[in-house]
Amino acid sequence: MPAHVHQFLLDGVGERSWFGYEADRRQIAWVYSIGFEHTYGRPEVVIAGLGRGHTSRMLDAIADLYARGETLAEGEVIARVAEDDIVFRNVHAEWLSDTNLIAGAEWLNRGTAQLRQLVGSAPGNVPWPDQPRLWLPPADQAIRGWRLFNTPDDADWPHSLPWDTPVYVHKTITSRSDWIFCMRHDDDGDWQCLDGYDHPRTKDWEIVPLSVIMDLDDSVAQVLDLAQGESAWRDAPNASWQRGEIAPDRD
Repeated sequence: MPAHVHQFLLDGVGERSWFGYEADRRQIAWVYSIGFEHTYGRPEVVIAGLGRGHTSRMLDAIADLYARGETLAEGEVIARVAEDDIVFRNVHAEWLSDTNLIAGAEWLNRGTAQLRQLVGSAPGNVPWPDQPRLWLPPADQAIRGWRLFNTPDDADWPHSLPWDTPVYVHKTITSRSDWIFCMRHDDDGDWQCLDGYDHPRTKDWEIVPLSVIMDLDDSVAQVLDLAQGESAWRDAPNASWQRGEIAPDRD
């Protein structure tokens, strides 16, 4: 994880003892807490399919409840949205061990023992039908065409680097389909996908599985053998990749 993301998360948690992190790409968007387990010893929470205003208010309410030493049982009503009861559902254990769904919380907590999802009690209402239903095991997930929630068969993923390898990517690439200028394999093992412009703000980045990058531009397969500390770049979308060591950061 890049150092500026580390600091961003630490600053957020330090300011209010927990932090809400948003991840989104096209149809699927979710927000998850960072610090509930670390600070309160309570499960982290993931929310998908609700508007940002509802999401923020619910995270605030849950944090207040945790701070008072209280908790809520599975299925207990949190609030009402769009004439639907919003409840906790315990996330299936396989999501905690097999994915990087909540990478920031995993990093801060050094592993997450329990995760809960806020969902609507009426099927098909809230969350929306194309949102993840994480209380189901990955094999039973109904979402189609999104590898983050559907582990592909080995035959469907021919590359040596795992399909769910987390990649830090400029949102211009995933949201506007800007072309990929550079792929980096950092000294700490993290991968970055860059558009060639400086993006100092954390909100300009997101974390996606490698399969998303490959869906956008399969020529990236040519540089998945980069060693740690190496990068590959090109001067135009259809140009050949060039390789070299990553230049050290300036002080």
